[in-house]
Amino acid sequence: MLYHYNRLILAYEKLGCQKQTNDFGNDVIAVVEANALEVINNKQDFIRDAKYSTLMDNISKKLRDYWNVKKGNAVDMEDTLKNNDKPFGNWVQCDNCNKWRRLRNGVQAEDLPLKWYCRNNEDPQYNRCDIEEEEETEDVEEEKRRKYRKMKMNQQRLQREKSGTQSRQSLVNNLNRSQTVNEGMDQVENILAGEDVMDISTAVTPSPSSCRNEASRMETPAKRLKMGTVGINQITLTSNNIPQENEQVMMLDNFAETIAKELVRTCNKEETEKKRRVGMTKKPTEVMQKVDESNRKLEEANKKANTEREQANTEKEQANRKLEDANRKVEEAGRKIEESLKREEISQQKANTEREQANRKLEDANRKVEEAGRKIEESLRREEISQKKVAMAGRHLQEAAQKANTEREQANRKLEDANRKVEEAGRKIEESLRREEISQQKVAMAGRHLQEAAQKANTEREQANRMLEDANRKVEEAGRKIEESLRREEISQQKVAMAGRHLQEAAQKLLS
Repeated sequence: MLYHYNRLILAYEKLGCQKQTNDFGNDVIAVVEANALEVINNKQDFIRDAKYSTLMDNISKKLRDYWNVKKGNAVDMEDTLKNNDKPFGNWVQCDNCNKWRRLRNGVQAEDLPLKWYCRNNEDPQYNRCDIEEEEETEDVEEEKRRKYRKMKMNQQRLQREKSGTQSRQSLVNNLNRSQTVNEGMDQVENILAGEDVMDISTAVTPSPSSCRNEASRMETPAKRLKMGTVGINQITLTSNNIPQENEQVMMLDNFAETIAKELVRTCNKEETEKKRRVGMTKKPTEVMQKVDESNRKLEEANKKANTEREQANTEKEQANRKLEDANRKVEEAGRKIEESLKREEISQQKANTEREQANRKLEDANRKVEEAGRKIEESLRREEISQKKVAMAGRHLQEAAQKANTEREQANRKLEDANRKVEEAGRKIEESLRREEISQQKVAMAGRHLQEAAQKANTEREQANRMLEDANRKVEEAGRKIEESLRREEISQQKVAMAGRHLQEAAQKLLS
């Protein structure tokens, strides 16, 4: 309870630990005679300056010391106060307006500057000195906790979305790489598993007379080739790196060489078997001819194998070039994706800034609307005052007209009285002339009196005429004033209409 020269200014003001949501400081009342502080004009509150803030701080410290001495739980009190201050209990005082502002969660008092102002507050509702202090209630804290939880949920959701987009992009990139690799390997397989291999088998085989089981011999290489192609497809499906693809091409070359060697070996075995069967019956010349033919065929098969190897090498080089081009394209796509992500971040930042600017513009528009409303209220008040003035002017005109009429009536009455007096004087003069013979001096005196009475009557008439002229002038001035007031009313009505139009335009802009 704060007194100022025996006048109660503030009663039951909570300080320090009493503001927390606990039982500390309950049932403790401090009575202070604060004569050094300055009071507002209505004597209902103190001026919140540096003296007031220092006094409140000292009283809160004394309250804490008193409570610790009384209850004997200084350590527990400090711990509980710290725990209570952690989530939403951090308060900071502005060095300009000396108002207390609540800080958001995560902001520590140690990170704040030495001089802190309301404009440094992150909460836009309380970031100006002309805004009043925030009420300390549990409902506000619960609302802020809910907002904080919502913010956390939104952040987690955004992180999940970002991770999902990244995983999708990585999958798309891997699929593109695997498709390019599979296309190159399919081309190699088609080349190796096509007509060229069949040509090798036909070129290596001997004459139909010597090779009786040609069908059986041709079936085995074809089957082996199919098994090899299946293995290659399995490798291409599981492979994603470029060095493994080169190894696969080498394996295919080795496989083709082994097939050619096996074909040559089978032909040689058949020839040796035929020689054993025929024995010594055949002539050596025929044997030599067959050997020469087989050697020629082997040379042709070797030549074809070499040409096929050269073709395979060229195809390998082409496949490697294609793979390099694919890798370059993948890198370019990755760079483009990174640039697009950077652009998206920049666009999001721009959108956030535009939202902030739009919110500021909305606040300015609301302020302008409020100011326009205030101006309209003032104009309406002025119109009411002008209407009252017009009514007062009408009343004054009526009163002036009544006064002029009364003055006219009084002047007419005075004229009538003067005429009556003149008539009575004439009658008296006539009677005096008839009854008595008055000397010429008396007649002259009577004439003088008559002249004076006539002059007085004339002066009274002139005064009455002047009064009438003044009354007419006043009536004309009152009429002019009424016309000016009517013009002002029309102008004020036009201003009100213009203000209403501006308000409608501002509302339409806000809605748009």
